[in-house]
Amino acid sequence: MLAHTEATWRFAIGLGITELIYAIGLQFGALGTTAGAITTISAVGCLVGLGYAATKHQAWAFIVGIIALTLDTLLLVALTGAESMVGIIFHIVAVVCLCMGYKALRTLQKQQGAPGAL
Repeated sequence: MLAHTEATWRFAIGLGITELIYAIGLQFGALGTTAGAITTISAVGCLVGLGYAATKHQAWAFIVGIIALTLDTLLLVALTGAESMVGIIFHIVAVVCLCMGYKALRTLQKQQGAPGAL
């Protein structure tokens, strides 16, 4: 959101997708930045939704989260390179934590004998 306000600084742990949306939005002026802000809020909303589903022991949410955050990490590297090293490291740690959460969920489901455990 800082990028959409033309701030000269940004968070170290920003999302790659928001960087891309901002860059595209700049090409279309005020309308583009407004659309970019709405799209950014939607992307963050999706991540919050995945987090909520994960708290409800939905294995698919972990898998989608791992894939989405891995792709976002690659996008962040492509867009910012070493300039956003803290953000890249944060992304990697988050992916590792998601993998650990998925593994813990699988273990829990096996212990409980949950049908359809992934």
